[in-house]
Amino acid sequence: MRYLWLIMTILCIINADIVNADELHHLADVTLSENEQNSCITALGIAKTENEVIDVPICCFDVCYNGYIAVGLDNNAINIYDNNGNYVYGYTFNTSGKYLISWQGDIIVIYLFREQRNIYIYDKTIKAKKVIDIPTADNPIIQYMNATEKKMNTKKYILYKNVAPFDVIAVGYGTLKAKNNYSGTEYIILDVSLSYKYSLLIKCVFIVILITIVIIVLKKQFGHTGDREL
Repeated sequence: MRYLWLIMTILCIINADIVNADELHHLADVTLSENEQNSCITALGIAKTENEVIDVPICCFDVCYNGYIAVGLDNNAINIYDNNGNYVYGYTFNTSGKYLISWQGDIIVIYLFREQRNIYIYDKTIKAKKVIDIPTADNPIIQYMNATEKKMNTKKYILYKNVAPFDVIAVGYGTLKAKNNYSGTEYIILDVSLSYKYSLLIKCVFIVILITIVIIVLKKQFGHTGDREL
């Protein structure tokens, strides 16, 4: 009886872990009508691509049970890498709002904030579902999808901004690395930090120029006002 109780306890713990993991994969949703699905999928224009995106900031990522890594980028593209960090394929799509990604088994799920939709990308088909409740920032599933550090099997995956001296103003991330928990070996999955740093530099220069122009215009305006008063 003692051994039976021990076995049952272990099985309960294993099942509890599986349920918790499944809950973190996607937000609760309901099926859309066929017309609504077709309209949503057509508008998104999801397309599979063999071209790796390497010049825009990283916004999110997730790791599959088999070690495959999905990396979401700011230009509405997703890169897929194998367990060794080699690029395999990718997806492009159209959305004007924020999105997050996760794996549900072998299926990639894209959560679209503005549309409140979960998009399921299967091997040969795509499905769209309506998210039941609008999640808040403290929602555990949103926190999981937004996480900059995740663990899978024997590896840890970490997002770094890596765009010094612009880290404070950077919204996205420049580098995704994987680290083996046993050997300590670390390698880069994707590094877009150089191009991201240049884009931030250009934005900063533009802002400085704009502020300078505004100050000059204001000085001239107030200067002329002062002359008229005299």
